[in-house]
Amino acid sequence: MIDELVAKTWSKKQYYRLSGQASGNEHPSINTIASRYTGKKILEVGCGEGTKLQKIHAAHKTGIDISATAIAQAKHKIDQATVADAENLPFPDKTYDAVLSLFSLEHFQHPRAVLREIARVLKPGGELVILTPNFGAPNRASPCFTGHRAGKLLKGFLTDFCPLNSKVLNWQSVIPRSLTEDYQSDYDTLVEPYGLSLVRFLKNQKFVVKVYSTNWQMEEKGASSLQRIFRALAVLRIFPFIHWGPHLFVIAQKTV
Repeated sequence: MIDELVAKTWSKKQYYRLSGQASGNEHPSINTIASRYTGKKILEVGCGEGTKLQKIHAAHKTGIDISATAIAQAKHKIDQATVADAENLPFPDKTYDAVLSLFSLEHFQHPRAVLREIARVLKPGGELVILTPNFGAPNRASPCFTGHRAGKLLKGFLTDFCPLNSKVLNWQSVIPRSLTEDYQSDYDTLVEPYGLSLVRFLKNQKFVVKVYSTNWQMEEKGASSLQRIFRALAVLRIFPFIHWGPHLFVIAQKTV
């Protein structure tokens, strides 16, 4: 049922009009990578209508998305756009210099399988680029989260110090909210990514993390007093609060 609801939303042109408008806003992390891959061959997994990938300078840009509606629009913006499943990428091993997931990882039901496929199509020395809401941080939650925030905060804080298993991504699955004409941003979230667990997972998978940030500088102005305290602790580089910012940004290099 979740797949059917989400697929219906992702078939709507209105959805991509809204996401295209959101992608038009300059995010500092996208600006950071805009010229990083000049002369390189890159892939974006979950490219949507192609607006974000269009901003990246590269010799050749390929985008894949599960939505035919999205790909129809992306074809006008990038070199190659293909309807494909991120868990079964239609490309040979070691094809790309960089693979990007820009505000898409939170929309995959099985992010570990997606990351495994990304690693497969990356060349040795190639880079994985991830930008996603840091919904899984103990102090945050997606619009689809229905649990107890205080319980999540306490459990997450303890898990940061005593991780259960760095080989898995123990991200919380959530059920999308009403995916109707009243859709709002991130109502189609399926999992809640978290920076610290991702970094631990990637290191276990033989990646070297080159760039890492949770974008505390982008905290909303109306943040609660507790959130402002967490940010102050993060500015002081105190663990684990440095991992609790609003947006997760990672560039990790494949070593084998």
